[in-house]
Amino acid sequence: MEKKHKLIASDVLFELASLTRHSFNYQQVTKLIMDKLSQVIDYTVGTLFLIEEGEMVVNVKHNSTRAFLTHTRKETINKINEYTQKKCELSKTKSIIYEAPEALTEDLVSGNRIGSIIASPLIIREEIHGIMLIAHYNKQQYSQEDQSLLNVFANHASIIIDNVLLYAHAEQRMLELSVLHEVGKALSSILNLEELLEKIAVNSSELVKAERVSLMFLNEKKQVLYIKTAVGLSKEIIDTTEQPVGEGIAGIVARKAQILTIPDIEQERSLQKLKNGAMYRSSSFVSLPIIIRRKVVGVLNVSEKTTGTNFTAEDAELLDTFLNQATTAIENAILYHNMEQLAVTDGLTMVYNHRYFQERLEKEVRRAERYSLSLTLMMLDVDYFKKYNDTYGHPKGDVVLKEITDILRENVRDFDVIARYGGEEFAVILPNTGKKAQDVAERMRMAVAATDFPVNKDGKVERKTISIGVATYPTDAEDDLQLIDRADEALYIAKESGRNLVIVYQSQGKDDNVSLTK
Repeated sequence: MEKKHKLIASDVLFELASLTRHSFNYQQVTKLIMDKLSQVIDYTVGTLFLIEEGEMVVNVKHNSTRAFLTHTRKETINKINEYTQKKCELSKTKSIIYEAPEALTEDLVSGNRIGSIIASPLIIREEIHGIMLIAHYNKQQYSQEDQSLLNVFANHASIIIDNVLLYAHAEQRMLELSVLHEVGKALSSILNLEELLEKIAVNSSELVKAERVSLMFLNEKKQVLYIKTAVGLSKEIIDTTEQPVGEGIAGIVARKAQILTIPDIEQERSLQKLKNGAMYRSSSFVSLPIIIRRKVVGVLNVSEKTTGTNFTAEDAELLDTFLNQATTAIENAILYHNMEQLAVTDGLTMVYNHRYFQERLEKEVRRAERYSLSLTLMMLDVDYFKKYNDTYGHPKGDVVLKEITDILRENVRDFDVIARYGGEEFAVILPNTGKKAQDVAERMRMAVAATDFPVNKDGKVERKTISIGVATYPTDAEDDLQLIDRADEALYIAKESGRNLVIVYQSQGKDDNVSLTK
């Protein structure tokens, strides 16, 4: 290398180091590197290829007029890149110089062909992270001196790029930790389970730029996962999706209690058949088990990055850190929910208690009034229950109450409300239901009457019956208290008329009465 050339190169490298010492913008720095290179070596086209997510991609395209090339064919760039990697055997970390075959450089720059190419690998911590490539229209343009100079320049560029990447990674990590800290504080203050799960889904989406997120929770008895809340999924998918443990991606994660990161499912032959096209359009997923006290309670799924890229191990690590915070909040919310439920639940039958019934009925009546809906109330009483208790003992009486409660549950909708009103008396609130509730009452009455209740170890059984009074708002009552009175009046008539009956209250203006349905 000539002495003068060496001095120019040394000055340029020193200037480059000075300019980039306090600059950590990735695009600005890489552009500056190629700009300074043009002051040392004459080239028509300069390209900086960098490995991003496992693929070599064009990061900077630059020419001697310092204008970015926009008309270069992507296929041509890829061909030159592949050809260069094979020719110089980059694993040996050597730069190379060669004349470019015409077949490779057709239409590289409008109306011209490339004649000479020099390429040098960018080595960061003993690993290839890219290629610095320059080219000229002329053949035999470059000498061994130019090749050596490019190699020196590439070594300096590698150090600069490494510093920028390290800074960017540290800055991103600090940002993520800051976000996680703030999110963790926000989650810990939410005790409503439904609200909390919605917040977790949204935060997960924001953290890793995922378009679709679902939080699935496990039904232990059925060993099936159901979606509790989601981002980017239709209500139909949320309501209908069921994933048995051990089946599908989420089912496998729940069974193994391990994080599953799939950058590209098409490359995972063993998992291709597990892809659920109804839920996901993307081929990249991260699924994480939700573990509370060493027990899997659900699965967090994210898919389809908004950036169009695949999920990485870093995304999975970030979600795992976030989920560790979230599970603490989930556990607290579940405990709070359970405590709330205990406060409003009858300890024997596990249906709502009298206090909750009064509060809920008042709310349902207000809702029915606001939206002009019907609301039906049933009052039920177990016939001759005191005699049964006196004959067989209270423990056997408790069994009857529990089994009757189960029968009631089997005959109502999920959003209907069953409560133990007191002793052997129950109340059932049926929102948005009119006189058709009579059919529901009849099913309940017949189901109870057809049930055998064991009374001793010898297999002796007894049959029990119930009496039911039915009243509807607003046709039969003006408010919640009057609705209770009307249903209770109908129940009284049922018991006075022989029991094992359904009585429907019917309002007829001033001469209110009840109709008997048997």
